Amino acid sequence: MSDACAFVWADGELVPADRPVVRADDPGFLLGRAAFETLLWETRVLYFVEEHLARLATSGAGLALPTPRWAPRAALRAFCAALGDEPTAVRVTWTPGAPGRGASLIVTGRRTVAPDPRGVGVLLVPRAKLAGDPLETWKTSSRLRNALAGRARRRELGAWEALLGTDAGDVLEGTVTNLFAVLDGRLVTPPTARGALAGTVRAQLVAKAPARACRRSSRRR
Repeated sequence: MSDACAFVWADGELVPADRPVVRADDPGFLLGRAAFETLLWETRVLYFVEEHLARLATSGAGLALPTPRWAPRAALRAFCAALGDEPTAVRVTWTPGAPGRGASLIVTGRRTVAPDPRGVGVLLVPRAKLAGDPLETWKTSSRLRNALAGRARRRELGAWEALLGTDAGDVLEGTVTNLFAVLDGRLVTPPTARGALAGTVRAQLVAKAPARACRRSSRRR
């Protein structure tokens, strides 16, 4: 059974998930020129909306996407109004749209399960990110590296996540997670200047951690 929601919000309308909503000539799907955010819906609360929308705007500006006809905030509100109580990963995708038709905005959802609180297995994969390339810090639909790393993760027994490095040898982040470690009693995280995605939860942890306990690390392995 699929964990995807039975409906999607597409360009102003809530429709069944099996109804086609993507134009074949949309560069967002042909070329990966699309920005997206994934937010957690839990106990009827959508978390970190402002932070996600700010990052969506940054990614959209970097990709030179035209302004969507529908506000992402309103689209998320309309989609979540139809959700139940189950924890759901809610994704909003912003594309240039088909030529001559304006930008497109699509909201989808899939049921999610929290990782084991006792810990999870991870593995390192060889598909490197480019340290310092600004494209690495935008959340776009060009995610082939992450998708292939995810396949490798699922093939490994007990591997919940795959960790990505850079061409310079850093261990940078997971395919869907930011990376933190405790080294010599300090909480450290790779800097965004090395190509790590500026995660919303990452920003919350950095802001709330004591100044002496958290530092950004560019340590190489």
